[in-house]
Amino acid sequence: MLDATTVPSTPSGRSLEQLASLATTGDRVALEELLAAVQHQIYRHALRFLGHPHDAEDATQEILVRIATRLATFEQRSKFTTWAYTIATRMLIRTSQRRLETVVGSPDDYAAFLDAGLSEQGRPADEAERREFEDEIRISCTYGMLLTLTRPSRAAYLVGDVLGFTDVEGAAICECSPAAFRQRLARARVAMRRIIN
Repeated sequence: MLDATTVPSTPSGRSLEQLASLATTGDRVALEELLAAVQHQIYRHALRFLGHPHDAEDATQEILVRIATRLATFEQRSKFTTWAYTIATRMLIRTSQRRLETVVGSPDDYAAFLDAGLSEQGRPADEAERREFEDEIRISCTYGMLLTLTRPSRAAYLVGDVLGFTDVEGAAICECSPAAFRQRLARARVAMRRIIN
């Protein structure tokens, strides 16, 4: 799993910070390598946040364009990945609400939907089909659970619990105080537990 501590590898072996420095001087090869190195992480973050592959692809492209055009503002006071996640998270919070977000509803509604739907499903007889079926359900349920959270709480949960940023880093990424970040994260955890239970 890629998280806040995972640094993507680059074909040239240069760090993301080195590539960013070169890209700001006009090195197109460095810029392409930099964007390629973070593209997968940004896509996964967008997919978790938006819940649909097509929406995540569109958002990823917009985020990568924003990273490229705002690269001169990266002052290397933090890791490049922290800076990139900051841009991504802020853009995702501000995007227009997607249809899937409005369909999912509240955590309690979603839990009731899951309970009703799972009791009606037949289980595949074949072991391989069963495992694939369970994996698909697990992924769909996870994305659905995330979509029940408010966008600020969803961002805090993804940044804090999934990506592993500290409360100070998470607060900077989510544009709030560390105390507010911890409070959002706590609320998100309660909502997620309520669905799971």
